[in-house]
Amino acid sequence: MTDIESRTRQPINPRRADAFIPLAISSKTAMQKLNVAFSTELSRRDTIRLRSIVKYDPRAPRATTPMMVGRYVVARRPLHGSVHTLYMIMDGSTVAHTSISAPSADDCRSAIAKHERRIAAALTEKTTTEAKRKPRAAHVKEAA
Repeated sequence: MTDIESRTRQPINPRRADAFIPLAISSKTAMQKLNVAFSTELSRRDTIRLRSIVKYDPRAPRATTPMMVGRYVVARRPLHGSVHTLYMIMDGSTVAHTSISAPSADDCRSAIAKHERRIAAALTEKTTTEAKRKPRAAHVKEAA
């Protein structure tokens, strides 16, 4: 054990797990103070600052073109008088699901699957009600 270690540590006690606890660090072994000026804000061009303020212009045109999320088409429609945009997940030309937040590919996949199940259930319901319906007697004109 060196001279510095003997001054900074307690004697060994085999019954305790924390046998070496530093008592004090002498001024000779203390770390030197760095004279480096740290900037509080890192300059990054691809992000905005934490306390940034963005002015919203309600008259500015917003995007209405459809966008691709994975392999799914999502139509956008700005909501009048609001900062929100309505995102419509499209299944062909029909709307499968709508949301205010931008959907992910998993959201689109689950919405399309749910929409297809809903269509299949409606089709089976329609065919079973048509099959249960009794045929009407054909109206026959009698010749006089």
